Amino acid sequence: MSATQYYPDNCEDLDEVYDCINCDELVEKARVRHVGTVKTSYLATLLAGLLDSAVWATGIANGDIKLIPDVIGTWNGGVPKEEAGYGDQTSSISAYEHEVAFKDQRYKGNDTFYDSLAKAKNNVFFFATETLIHFGTKPVTILPKSPVSDNTTDKVNWDVMAKWSEKSLLKQHDRLDAILNCAFIAAQL
Repeated sequence: MSATQYYPDNCEDLDEVYDCINCDELVEKARVRHVGTVKTSYLATLLAGLLDSAVWATGIANGDIKLIPDVIGTWNGGVPKEEAGYGDQTSSISAYEHEVAFKDQRYKGNDTFYDSLAKAKNNVFFFATETLIHFGTKPVTILPKSPVSDNTTDKVNWDVMAKWSEKSLLKQHDRLDAILNCAFIAAQL
């Protein structure tokens, strides 16, 4: 009687090299500065032409990309979700839970926009830091709210949380500064 042997195909360690060439140039400044969503059906097209403003323009004009420039926000970095390990490994990472919290000062007239983002089911999220843009690949949940304080000098902002889960850490891409403004968006509509 022969026994069937099972060898998982993910046992190999990846030998990635740490990037430390020009270490001073590898510093990225913090703050989520621009955010948006892209329909899952347009994501591959956008990623293939990420530095081409025409690809962004087409996506915005067709409604496949929703871009919100000039926000202030934070990203949790992707919190590892652990599960039981096997063999000698105590645990393993099954996913990374991502949360981006941001504020948008353009409160007036954007209630239906944020309502549509909250109801969308086929969008992924992206955000930009100082020089990079980061894309999720799994559907995002957008949770908008607009709290009003009792201070007459405070601004009313959209206070938004974006949540999604990924199998891996987010990939970094160079960002295209020319598209990250209201003038570019308005020109496409």
